[in-house]
Amino acid sequence: MSLLKDIVSKVKYDKWANDRMLRVAEQNESRCRRSVEIMAHILICQQLWLNRIGGLDTAKFDVWQKFSAEQCHEIMKKNYLKLEECLSGFSEKKLRDALDYTDLEGEKKNIPFGVIFNQLLFHGAYHRGQISDELKRAKIDPPETDFMVFTQE
Repeated sequence: MSLLKDIVSKVKYDKWANDRMLRVAEQNESRCRRSVEIMAHILICQQLWLNRIGGLDTAKFDVWQKFSAEQCHEIMKKNYLKLEECLSGFSEKKLRDALDYTDLEGEKKNIPFGVIFNQLLFHGAYHRGQISDELKRAKIDPPETDFMVFTQE
C-alpha cells in the first residue's frame, strides 16, 4: 500500500475513533469536563496543522482553547472535510516534500508532509488514551477505539 493510501485509510480510522470518543465525552460532559478539553485540544491541533499546510499564520494559536462538546463536533466536521480535501491534492511525491513553518515557540522548522499527517494521527491516538483514563477515573466506560475494532465494523 502506498503511503498516501495508508494515510487516507488511517484518517478514516482517526475520524471514527475521535467521533466515538467525543460522543461518550459529550454524554458525560458534566461528570468529566477534562475529557472534552482534551478532545478540543486534539481538534485544535488538527486545525493548527491544516492552517500551516494552507500557508496561514499560526504564531498566536492557543492549542488549549476551551470548547464545549457541541462546538467540538462542529470543529471535527470542518477539520475532516478540510483534511480530506487537502489529502485529495497530494501525491506520493508531495508527501515527501517538506513544509517550512514557524512553531509556537517561534522556531523555524522544515518537516515532510508525510510526517505531518502521521503526527496528526499519532497525536490524536495519544490523547484519546488520556481521555480514556479520565473517563475511567470518573467511573465511565470509554468507547472501544482500537484500530482492530474499526476494521471489523
